[in-house]
Amino acid sequence: MGSNENNIGYIYYIYWFSTVCVFIKILSSLFSLLNNYFLPHFRKPQDFKLYGQWAVVTGSTDGIGKGFANELASKGLDICLISRNEGKLKNTAKEIERNYGVKTKYIVADFTNPNIYSHIKEHLIGLDVGILVNNVGIFIDKAEAFSRHSEEHIKNVINVNMLSTAMMTSIILQTMIVKKRGLIVNVGSAAAEVTAPYLTIYSGSKAFVALFGTGLAYELKKFNIQVNTLTPSFVSTNMFHKHARAKNLLSLISFTVPSVELYVKSAILTLSSGDVKTCGYFIHEVLLMTVRFISVDILNKLIQVWFAPRKQE
Repeated sequence: MGSNENNIGYIYYIYWFSTVCVFIKILSSLFSLLNNYFLPHFRKPQDFKLYGQWAVVTGSTDGIGKGFANELASKGLDICLISRNEGKLKNTAKEIERNYGVKTKYIVADFTNPNIYSHIKEHLIGLDVGILVNNVGIFIDKAEAFSRHSEEHIKNVINVNMLSTAMMTSIILQTMIVKKRGLIVNVGSAAAEVTAPYLTIYSGSKAFVALFGTGLAYELKKFNIQVNTLTPSFVSTNMFHKHARAKNLLSLISFTVPSVELYVKSAILTLSSGDVKTCGYFIHEVLLMTVRFISVDILNKLIQVWFAPRKQE
């Protein structure tokens, strides 16, 4: 009898301990939402020029990268654009100069090539770089098992999504440490936060970005260098619309897919929150918090239903 009472007592304490933990987790999540997405509207706007006069943005002729280039230019920073298409670079540079009256510079670089970094470093000499936006990235043309990816595709994802973040940070960081000021923004993905069948190489590469960025943030605090990692879900970019099922998804949950302009304005506000990693957009944060309460097995089944290859595709 006494043994049964003891067991009931243990169950009782475990129940209440679990309840308190869940309650604390919910309160923490609510505070995070408040701190990242509501309080920044009432804080003094960041003066990004205090970091330095130039912002360097990779993958800057389309999507989130171009959005960041425009938003930072609107705040008076000169912009260095780095992408592979020289025609797009010229047009984007002219557009920014015309719209915001700032200086621009562009560097032609294909990030699938791991030997481009001495070329980039040479062209950045003499610039007072205060902000680096590591945005360049590639998604997958179609969802398929990792075993079906070509060697070239695997190398391209690693070079563009992972190596670029590490190498560009290494290049810019040396002068930031000397000046004891700087801001590094790494654009990752919500895919880094979940186990994602049929997106394994992509989600794995973005998990590197998230872990690299959050770890670096704590390393560089003593040098007064801020590092923020963004993990957005779907944003209305060319990369998103090229995906085979994007239109179907957009029709189902269009309210969760912001325009580039809306996403970037929101993400820039979260940089003042003090958190080293956010989704950058309120609805994306709520979705990710919800996903964390779902069983991994159930979540993976849902991902497989959506992303698993279909015969007609």
